[in-house]
Amino acid sequence: MADRDEAAASAPPSAGQVDTPKAGRKTFTAADDISLLRCVNLVRPWEAAVGTANGIMKAFDSVAEKCRAVEGFVKKDGPAIRTRFDRLVRVHRADERSSLRSSGTTEEYEERDVLLEDIVCRMDNWKEKTEQESTMERAKIQGIETSGELMRRLAMDELRGDEEDADDSCAAGDGISVDAERVGHDSQCTCSPAEPQTVGAKDNVGRKRAAPVGSRRSTKPSKREKLSAVRDSIAQAIEHTMSDPSAKYEYLRERLHFEREEAARRIELEEKRMLLEREREVRREAAEQRREQKNQEFMMKLLQIAMGKNADS
Repeated sequence: MADRDEAAASAPPSAGQVDTPKAGRKTFTAADDISLLRCVNLVRPWEAAVGTANGIMKAFDSVAEKCRAVEGFVKKDGPAIRTRFDRLVRVHRADERSSLRSSGTTEEYEERDVLLEDIVCRMDNWKEKTEQESTMERAKIQGIETSGELMRRLAMDELRGDEEDADDSCAAGDGISVDAERVGHDSQCTCSPAEPQTVGAKDNVGRKRAAPVGSRRSTKPSKREKLSAVRDSIAQAIEHTMSDPSAKYEYLRERLHFEREEAARRIELEEKRMLLEREREVRREAAEQRREQKNQEFMMKLLQIAMGKNADS
């Protein structure tokens, strides 16, 4: 496909499409526009990198070099080629094609419109694709930054939680030792023969016994378990985000195919409409010629009748 486009771009236009070039010609004709658009379709300057040495100006220099290889093409450099191309696209988008019809034939206008329609469609699709990629990249970076901030916050909470757990463990250990001393003291008092057992019972009234150490462990998830769950959810979200572009690219490809089919249908309908207009114009001209011929025949008959009457008299 690219070889055919390159051959079509480098091939000189047909004799019916080329105006007779003048020496030092500086204005673009419809044939020049067709050659320019063919070369632009090959180079695709809208895909050039922005802000680099291989940017859009170098792309249009390449377009100008290809155009100079076409016989009879107007002598223009890269910036002039870019200016003309931008004007063609701008006028085509504004649907002001009549302003470009200064020289050329109807066939040249039709081919130029078809090339412009294809190029504008490609430019719009490329712009939409780059915007989608930029949006996804920004969302990915924002998600990574947000997840990093969340993990840092959870890590700080975990450190504070560990310190609080350590303080609680120390306090629980002190309480257990105090309870153990009290229990030992109560047992000694209970076993003493000098005092009755009711004294120990009175000391134990209103005081809860210390719970075993194993039963004090909380059933709530720890900070580490929460952090691990958050990490797993972030990993799943990132994996889901990474798997989305394939579906989006498939949607974009289907949309591009649909738009190309729509453009082809519009071009086909436009060609049919123009063909019908030509046929209607041909029929109108034929009817005019027949009517003119009948008028001439009628006038000739009147003239013959008048001449016959004059001869008789």
